[in-house]
This record gives sequence, C-alpha cells and structure tokens, in this order.
Amino acid sequence: MIKYKTQVGSKHMNQEARELRDAMKRNLTGMHCRKCKTDTIVSFVDDGYNHLKPEIKACCPGFEQRIGQRMQSE
Repeated sequence: MIKYKTQVGSKHMNQEARELRDAMKRNLTGMHCRKCKTDTIVSFVDDGYNHLKPEIKACCPGFEQRIGQRMQSE
C-alpha cells in the first residue's frame, strides 16, 4: 500500500503537498508490491526553492522502479 505524508510545516506548504498527493494518486491508484507486505511512504520535501518534491521510500527496489516508470509516463 502507498501512504502519503502531507504534513510538512506551514499551512501553505501542507496545501501544496495535498495537491501533489492528489495528482500522484491518480497515476498510482491500484499499485501494490506483490513481494513485500510493507507500506511504501511518499513524503513531500522542500527542494530548496520553496517548492515541494516527492521523496519515495519504497518497500523494495523493484517497486520503486515500477513507481518511477508510472510517474514518468504521465
């Protein structure tokens, strides 16, 4: 299962994180790892320019690669 951490700090940044989460959810709906039973965590971190970027901590490298491929195809 993919879980999203959208509490990043200020009210404005949390709103931006929720918007990014909603956009990602559309592409990642239904994805799960067939080998592992642990959760994949998507955290949103500041990129240094006051914008958020997703940081994916997948349960295994194979699932992280599948997520990356799905995100690039958007």
